[in-house]
Amino acid sequence: MPMISLIAFSSCKEDRSFQRMPMKHDVRSGHFTIDLHHGGSFGGNGGRKSYYVNGDICHFDYCHADELSLIELRAMGKELGLHASSEYFVRVGKNYSQIHSDVDAMNLYKHVDGNKIVHVYATEDKPTLRDKPASGVLM
Repeated sequence: MPMISLIAFSSCKEDRSFQRMPMKHDVRSGHFTIDLHHGGSFGGNGGRKSYYVNGDICHFDYCHADELSLIELRAMGKELGLHASSEYFVRVGKNYSQIHSDVDAMNLYKHVDGNKIVHVYATEDKPTLRDKPASGVLM
């Protein structure tokens, strides 16, 4: 029987002054929201990722660790128009840790805040001429 994903894309807001009310997930359900920050970039000294600036935030509700994977994160990014080579990070203390694997994605629940939200940050490499396939169309 195919597994049905209950993750729901709820909204995107470019207006940073907008304060979205957190989704009311049942505490016992294990569900949480991923706030996916995209279109921005990391800044910091010496190549260290100290902060994320600019970009937009989109919200994906009803996420659950048992149903989350790196492929699922990439599918969320694809819904937002991100390139397949995008990298995803989660803030851990004062640092940003890259999400490399399905295990990393499933462990996102460990970083859920009091509002049952985890913030994920995407960076995107823009396609370049070296990414250009023989057909002449950028992927």
